[in-house]
Amino acid sequence: MRAEFSLFPLYHPASIIYNAKLKEIYDEDLNKLKLLIG
Repeated sequence: MRAEFSLFPLYHPASIIYNAKLKEIYDEDLNKLKLLIG
């Protein structure tokens, strides 16, 4: 039997501490993930 799964790569939350420009991208990605999960 073959398992089916999806990958959704994200930045590590700590990366926002070192690069504040990633916060908007991170927030957008989390919203996309919420939509995928349902």
